[in-house]
Amino acid sequence: MSLGREAQSHSSDPVGRIASALERLAVANEDIVKLAKADGDPPVIEVEPGPPFCPHCGRQDPTIVIHSGEGRGPMSEWFLDATCAHCEMRLFGIPQGWTMTAKFEDVQAHMKGGKTNAS
Repeated sequence: MSLGREAQSHSSDPVGRIASALERLAVANEDIVKLAKADGDPPVIEVEPGPPFCPHCGRQDPTIVIHSGEGRGPMSEWFLDATCAHCEMRLFGIPQGWTMTAKFEDVQAHMKGGKTNAS
């Protein structure tokens, strides 16, 4: 019965109720910290690069209309913002790597499947 009396005395004593609440809060915070440490780093989303396709209609290498006009910023933050001409749905592309060259002729050769000085 002493447990009931303790609970009763704590409920009538504001300082005791505050102390009890702080003790429960400390235990809860410790549990939260343990959970956060157990989870480790936030999940990393990995997308494997593949052939160009529309994620809506599935068409391989569709004709697209590019939305993004002129802009400025780091090349590493560039992405494709376009509409598929087949299903007319908006799609986005994220480059997974770059083949760089100083000559437009190398780009043309690369697009035709040939060897370039850059590859």
